[in-house]
Amino acid sequence: MDFDILDPDLWATGDPGRHGVPYEQLARLRNESPCLRHENTAPGLVPWSWIVTRYQDVIDISRDAQRFISGQGITLWSYDALGAGEESKPNMLAMDGDRHSRNRRVIGSGFSPKVMRAFQGRLDAICEQAVDKAVTEIGRASCRERV
Repeated sequence: MDFDILDPDLWATGDPGRHGVPYEQLARLRNESPCLRHENTAPGLVPWSWIVTRYQDVIDISRDAQRFISGQGITLWSYDALGAGEESKPNMLAMDGDRHSRNRRVIGSGFSPKVMRAFQGRLDAICEQAVDKAVTEIGRASCRERV
């Protein structure tokens, strides 16, 4: 590739209407190198990483815990701020296998439909407040831009 998809300048000059995402370059990656081993040159990053750009590939990888692991780190940083290391507090995102499953079972009940319904009124109020504020400030509101 003649561009570095992780280059901050590429994202800074991307489509501003879409938060700077460089859609043209991502489309090229999907077509030409949908699963690319990328050599990371920026300081502080791991030496290389995989860039996977096709939706179904991402889904397949996320469901294949035997071949694709999170327990050795889940960020591009050479240190793992989310806690995959031995000395850090574990983060469920950085766990694999039985350890991940056990933790997921423990917290899963806190996200059941019944528990989520208990938050419905509060979430509705927050959303109404955000929309009302946007409309009051400019007389009309574009959710994408103001909320």
